[in-house]
Amino acid sequence: MSKGDSGGTKGRIMDNSAVMKRMLETAMKAHPESFANFDVTKNAQDQLQEMVDFEPFQDVNEMIHKDCCLHSFIWFCEWGYGASHFVRQPKKIFTSMEQLWFAFMMKENHGKTWDGESWVKNVLLKSKVLALAIKGG
Repeated sequence: MSKGDSGGTKGRIMDNSAVMKRMLETAMKAHPESFANFDVTKNAQDQLQEMVDFEPFQDVNEMIHKDCCLHSFIWFCEWGYGASHFVRQPKKIFTSMEQLWFAFMMKENHGKTWDGESWVKNVLLKSKVLALAIKGG
């Protein structure tokens, strides 16, 4: 740590694990359009949060939109995740906040879950169904 560095995470990728690298590599390959502006030298969690496409609340103001997205993220962390043979709480599967946000973003934007090796299509995990139920749609 250099003099004057408070140890903050701004501008750094905190999770340099092989799992995170594999998650990013396979997602970038499968969805290059989503990661066109992703900068691996910058804070991954900040970028992933900005990338979440939480459509059900796009028509409300930005503060409500972010609040609903955060509540959905918290819900996501607590509930089952994965294919029927691999259902566990995401917070017990992933080892960092970057991995949790990555999994949430891939679920919301692409309907995919991480199976330990690659992103797998799983349409049952979209929070849009929950959000539409909340909105009464």
